Amino acid sequence: MHPRIIAVSKGLFCDGHFAAASEAAIKEVETRMRELFKEGKSNSPIPKDAAGLIGALLSDNGFYQFCDTSEISGANFRKGVKFIFEGAFMAYRNPSMHANLTCSQREAFERIVQASQMMGILTSGEVRI
Repeated sequence: MHPRIIAVSKGLFCDGHFAAASEAAIKEVETRMRELFKEGKSNSPIPKDAAGLIGALLSDNGFYQFCDTSEISGANFRKGVKFIFEGAFMAYRNPSMHANLTCSQREAFERIVQASQMMGILTSGEVRI
């Protein structure tokens, strides 16, 4: 598990607040995306939503470099990662903005693991300026 995800989710999860733990994990991923955006585009306004951040960072022309896209497999990986981020935010982050959601211990654990994987991608690359 990524240390930043553990820091925001472990206590909540261990106390049985499963939905809050998984929500905190995906929010921490969004926080990291905002940090990367500030690093690469310090003079630009930060996108208001995760979709804008994902596009700026992870699209084909995104400025966050986390894999070699000179080969088709790397380009496909980058595209797939972008889809994973889009799907996770649509499925887990956006609904929690509009209602208090519940999830089981297993569902929360799976979401936290996915957020950890996403955070790993966001801490393994570099910003291209």
